[in-house]
Amino acid sequence: MRLAAIKWVHNGLAIGYHDGLPYFIKGLLPGETGDCDETKRTVKFGNAILKKLHDSSPDRIEADCPAFPQCGGCSFRHITYTDELKLKKQLLLDSLSYSIDLQQLPEIEILSAQETNYRNNVQLKVINGELGFFQTGTNEIIPLPENGCLNLANELNEFILENKKGLSLSAKKEIRLRLTSKGIVEYSDAVSEFKALGFSLTVPKNGFYQINRFLIDPWLKKIQEYSPAVKYITEFFSGAGIISLALKEHYEHLTGFELDQESVKFAERNAKTNDVKNTKFIVKNLYEQKPEIPSSAFWIFNPPRNGLNKLLISQIQDRKPEHILYSSCNYTTLARDLKELASLYKIEKISMFDFFPRTPYFETLVKLQKS
Repeated sequence: MRLAAIKWVHNGLAIGYHDGLPYFIKGLLPGETGDCDETKRTVKFGNAILKKLHDSSPDRIEADCPAFPQCGGCSFRHITYTDELKLKKQLLLDSLSYSIDLQQLPEIEILSAQETNYRNNVQLKVINGELGFFQTGTNEIIPLPENGCLNLANELNEFILENKKGLSLSAKKEIRLRLTSKGIVEYSDAVSEFKALGFSLTVPKNGFYQINRFLIDPWLKKIQEYSPAVKYITEFFSGAGIISLALKEHYEHLTGFELDQESVKFAERNAKTNDVKNTKFIVKNLYEQKPEIPSSAFWIFNPPRNGLNKLLISQIQDRKPEHILYSSCNYTTLARDLKELASLYKIEKISMFDFFPRTPYFETLVKLQKS
């Protein structure tokens, strides 16, 4: 079908209409028209991907990857990186406008780094001997480009290309590789070791670690900058303890809550390895269980993409900590959560970290102060 893109919406897509039905389109810029393949349709909306461009926008650039836009990994290889950062900032502002008065919002600081070769991990798909990534909207494989993926660290690309034949014969449907301080590991089967801000950090098998190798230290330094020195800190979704290490000069005692039992064990190990004392990490499903929260004036949240939920929001509203630091990888759930807290807290500082160049995702760090 031929579609005309009207404006940008979330997830790196533009919106257009066909026979009155809204379509979320990948590969078209606002103001462009093109022939598109429908990848999904419901009674309320459809998804489509550009097949042949007709009317081109002056903002379009030639994609630097032959797999774009078919590959499900990237959304923005057809605009400049400068334009991508401007767009992401505007999408963040648009979401926040439903939650707060933008006139009261501090200037959003944007922190970015190299737009290519930044990822320290990859999840390669393997189907019938084919190695690559899922095609947008399907479970079909898009083969890995001849020179590798532009988002991956050079070391990862070199390893994959050198071992491509063996990897493609794997019995696994997904191969998880990670660049660590000890080299490349298959992190579904092995622990990962990293260096950050001079700390030594070990992450369990399949454990979470920020993927942008260029922005981890700047993110931690900004967390330090935004954090007051207090007696007690409570950290929610504490993972393997990287934030607790970074803030060791800011507290006398820190209590961290984390769902994954292995991550809690590794957080304890990392604290001991780095001689960080007076920390306590507790296994707790924060979405379902109400933790025994110590008396503390400073709470830190670093949740998954789901953000907070009513249980967590209610605990904030009941306890009213003086300071909150919220690091979010999903600006839409962040805006939703900030709306619930708007009557109690004001945004004192806000930074946007482009952890995921050429994709629709980014990290937002917000410091909240009790009104």
